[in-house]
Amino acid sequence: MKQQKFRASQQLMQGAMERAERDKLADNRREQAEIDQNETNRKVRLYFTDLVRYILLLIFFQWALAVGPNGDSSKFYVLESYKRSFETSITVVKSHATFWEYLQGQFVGLACADQAYNGTWLPPEYLGFTLENNYIVGPLQIRQVRSRVDDCTVTTSVLKNINHCYRPVTEELQDTKAFGPAHQYKYSGRLELTTQASGQLKSPYSANGYDVNLPKNATGARELLASMKKNRWVDHQTRAVVIQWMVYNPTADMFLNNQILFEFPAFGGVLSFSKFVSLQPLRYEGERIMSLILEVIVVLIVLTAIYREFTLWKDVYAKSFTAYATFVTKDDPHRIMDWCNYLMSICIFALRMEEWQASAELVYDSKKDQLQGFFEVYDLYQWDIFLQAINCSQMWIKSFKYVNTFHTPSVFNEVYRKSVSDLMMFTMMFVTTAGVFAQAGMIFFGARSARFVNITDSLYTLFDMLTGKISAFELNEILPGWGTAFYIVYMFSQIYCFLNYVFGIFNYAILITFYSSKPEHFFGFHVREFVRVRSIVLASRLQWMKFWERGANNRKPLSEAQLEKKKRDLELQLEPHELFVTDVELFSTRVELRHLRLLLGQDAVTAVIQDVDKFGTCTFDKSQIKDVMEHVFSQVLSNDSLRHIRSFELHEWPLTINPLIFGKLDRLQCDSRSTKYPEKFFRSMEADLMKTKNSEAPRMETISMNFDSNQENSDHENPEAF
Repeated sequence: MKQQKFRASQQLMQGAMERAERDKLADNRREQAEIDQNETNRKVRLYFTDLVRYILLLIFFQWALAVGPNGDSSKFYVLESYKRSFETSITVVKSHATFWEYLQGQFVGLACADQAYNGTWLPPEYLGFTLENNYIVGPLQIRQVRSRVDDCTVTTSVLKNINHCYRPVTEELQDTKAFGPAHQYKYSGRLELTTQASGQLKSPYSANGYDVNLPKNATGARELLASMKKNRWVDHQTRAVVIQWMVYNPTADMFLNNQILFEFPAFGGVLSFSKFVSLQPLRYEGERIMSLILEVIVVLIVLTAIYREFTLWKDVYAKSFTAYATFVTKDDPHRIMDWCNYLMSICIFALRMEEWQASAELVYDSKKDQLQGFFEVYDLYQWDIFLQAINCSQMWIKSFKYVNTFHTPSVFNEVYRKSVSDLMMFTMMFVTTAGVFAQAGMIFFGARSARFVNITDSLYTLFDMLTGKISAFELNEILPGWGTAFYIVYMFSQIYCFLNYVFGIFNYAILITFYSSKPEHFFGFHVREFVRVRSIVLASRLQWMKFWERGANNRKPLSEAQLEKKKRDLELQLEPHELFVTDVELFSTRVELRHLRLLLGQDAVTAVIQDVDKFGTCTFDKSQIKDVMEHVFSQVLSNDSLRHIRSFELHEWPLTINPLIFGKLDRLQCDSRSTKYPEKFFRSMEADLMKTKNSEAPRMETISMNFDSNQENSDHENPEAF
């Protein structure tokens, strides 16, 4: 009887050891989860550090942009008012005659008036002003580009009297011979303070030609223009006339560089085009000093961010560029935008300093009547606004990283990510089709409508067709019959084929994302969990302050160790059976201690208890219970090999099993280590379970699970059975 009881104790001890082994595996998984959680927490803390830095940078960047030169709305109104005065008048020029009428009349009256609106003569100090308040800086220049005369080969016998043509205007083939009475109009190879002109027939016209500087008073200008008209300064060889001048508005501290172009094509008529650009020199004076202070603050924030990236590379990734690059590309691709933003901000600040220096060096040479350094400052200003626009845009795009903290934006971001490859293929198809129809439109309607003159205009027209700005009736007016057919074929291919293709791409991506993605797969979930855990811990830390609750006077604040443990448990999202001692663990502990007593006596049991319970409280938490098990296992394995108990290898269940097996398994496992059943019974039970997959009972699909995990679940659900 005694031997039978000892054997039963051995069987129970073996079961306890197997359960402890499973618990140890679960502890290992939990430790790995804790390591992963610590890494996630590090990334979340880095996320919040980036968020604070991003908000500060965005605030000061936008502030500097608002008070800086690029945020001054008066620039637009100064330029628009001046431009409108000249643009509305050039539309009257339709021929050589109206060209001279415009120059001698409206243009001179606007550009260099010497009489007030009531007919009185202006005093000398008011001469040289445009529109009363804009001082003319430099020459009021008018120049022309002429084409060479060439022989024509006319095949039609009736037109044999045509013996001359005009070559296309290029810088190499344009006419450079002097013309006019006594050859007084001479060609100038490179004109200072003159820019290229872009027209509709040719772009650009180079900064050379036959130039004449008009006097800065209306009377002298009209006399000179009358002489030029009399001498036929504009004739059949004239292909373009460019009028260029610069003014300065002292009230707005702004320069305006103005250009009016008249093209005289060889097929007749006149095409007019104007270009007005403004430049406000960069001066950090008066109120603008605030702009300099804010720009310096932005640069300091950027330098701090770069230093933070350096410490991240040095401390976390051990100066490994590969590890840092892997982190950026896989975990935080928005960091690429951060680096672009940082480098671009430094480049813009350096460019601003150079522009500031160049603005201070602007000099007006009264002898040459020229403003030296204007175009250098203007080029710097153009780069400044170009880089500022890109930098500002990508800074706002960066906000999507923080918007994705919430689940719904994260899901839609995943939808776009899954559909990007299909969208690229669609884009290639769409662009190809648009190019085909744009070229077809040029062939069909290019000679009949301005909407299809070139490939660019054709693409814009196709886009207007998609948005509804152009109907089939308008195309039919251009080319009856073919216009309607072209419209129908194009709209069908774009709307019914390609747009439905786009909807299908997003539909498929949404289905995949919504049915496969869980919240914990997104980084925003961990950010929200981080905030939730910290808020709970903070509430627990301040719990003692709730004086209005019952028992508040006797409530003591939690210690730092207790708060840290609570935070760790919340981060790992432990279940109750992982936090507290379960009945199964109590049963296993009793079995182990009983077997140890049978094996070595009561003194061994007492020694284990005293070793774990150092203060003699006789109460054990979960960690102490595990310590007791470890002590008992080490002593039992040293004194009792348990070799006569046969072990069997765990195997995976088949994919389809009988759900009734679980109920039978729960009952049998309760007695799995009892002497009531011999060892051969367990072998027959295992064979029987393998046969149940062919039974006719209801079946269910399950994920591959093993005997070990099933036994663990049954122990947790039916601890009383032991």
